[in-house]
Amino acid sequence: MLTEAIRTGISIDCDEYEQENSDKKHQARLIKNVKQQEAVEEILKELPEQQRNSVQRKLTMKCSTWLTIVPTQNNGFAMSSTQLRDALALRYRRTPTNLATHCDADGEEFTVCHALNCKKGGLVTLRHNELRDLNIGMVKTAGFTHTVKEPTVKDSDMKGEGGLRVDWSVRGFWEHQREALFDCCIFNADALSYENTPINTLLEKHRNAKKTAVK
Repeated sequence: MLTEAIRTGISIDCDEYEQENSDKKHQARLIKNVKQQEAVEEILKELPEQQRNSVQRKLTMKCSTWLTIVPTQNNGFAMSSTQLRDALALRYRRTPTNLATHCDADGEEFTVCHALNCKKGGLVTLRHNELRDLNIGMVKTAGFTHTVKEPTVKDSDMKGEGGLRVDWSVRGFWEHQREALFDCCIFNADALSYENTPINTLLEKHRNAKKTAVK
């Protein structure tokens, strides 16, 4: 339309032109998305079942946004070359390079799955605490100053049993002057025992376990 107007000198409706241009861009995006989805499905078919399930879960849960984030140092998004290679390997369920041969906590063969499962080496606890501290930091940055790490929800009895703490609490998060409690859970979705369990089922299972503990 614009080319024809320039060539012949006829007038054009700017609103109509902008709408037509917008429609064409939208249609082009739809076609591009369909082609990309078809390409992804073809690639997934060629992967081994375990790897395919792992990659499909990350696509479904949209766990790839970190790949498009500007790697700024101030926000903690900058990665070293080793961290980037390891993150990409884990994303596609591959083994990172230079992985230790044996676990220094229990002496078992050291694999990615073992690192995510082993309770003796402290890696599970470190991942949990990192997630907890990250959320607390973001909440405080958002302006919620009355935030408490690991508040006590239920006191222990005389034997020191039955006590309950959550990971963090925020006053005024949902309602003014009302305290909101948050608790996170770290688990390995690629564990052999979870191999045939959909991710939504796993999330619901661990969520219900947390809710039951609070009651």
